Amino acid sequence: MSWDRKYHFFLLFGDTTNEQAPWNNKVWKENIQPQLDFLLKHSSFYKKTGLGTIQYIPKPNSQYFETLKLGKLTWNESSHDKWTITTIDPHRRFHSIDIWTPSRGTCAKLGSAPDIYFSISNERLAYNLEHVEFEWFAVLAVAVDVQCDIKNIVFDLSKTMLAKKTVSIERGWLQQIQHTQWRFINGIQDTVSHGIYMEGPRNLHKIPFQNLQFAPFWEAN
Repeated sequence: MSWDRKYHFFLLFGDTTNEQAPWNNKVWKENIQPQLDFLLKHSSFYKKTGLGTIQYIPKPNSQYFETLKLGKLTWNESSHDKWTITTIDPHRRFHSIDIWTPSRGTCAKLGSAPDIYFSISNERLAYNLEHVEFEWFAVLAVAVDVQCDIKNIVFDLSKTMLAKKTVSIERGWLQQIQHTQWRFINGIQDTVSHGIYMEGPRNLHKIPFQNLQFAPFWEAN
């Protein structure tokens, strides 16, 4: 194991919001979490899975917001209840969640990239956008040496998340890709929607989604 591992690398795009958003407590716990749980159990580090989230709440007696502090989050019911949104609360702003198996700290100790990585970004709030071409953006990376039926697992996950588009390639955790319409100059854990598409305004939210050129670089799932 090392940081130079190869991955099945997926991008998922979706439009579900509010009560249907993937960070909604009911949607997450009843639909998405069971699907991810099945995948994570293919790793021997399942019980060392760690979560991180970026969320904001109003700062007392101020017009500004401050980071919501939830403490250590792991892959269990208590943590899922802490980070997911249980009501449509305009005062709590969910920006992102990332899941590492094993946790980021364990990866640092092992000197290795994770077996499995998954993240979701709330595009509208994370980038303070009035118009978005997709409400959320998800990244999934599964090391090629993790034995599982990855295509069927991701097919089921995409269907469960109501993703409107899921695409994949194989790439290294730290591999840079710069000579195509799509550009990745950071590690997989730093993959965000901005700056990865090199045509037009280079902003996925300023291009009609149906006009994005996924093939031949990506394989549709």
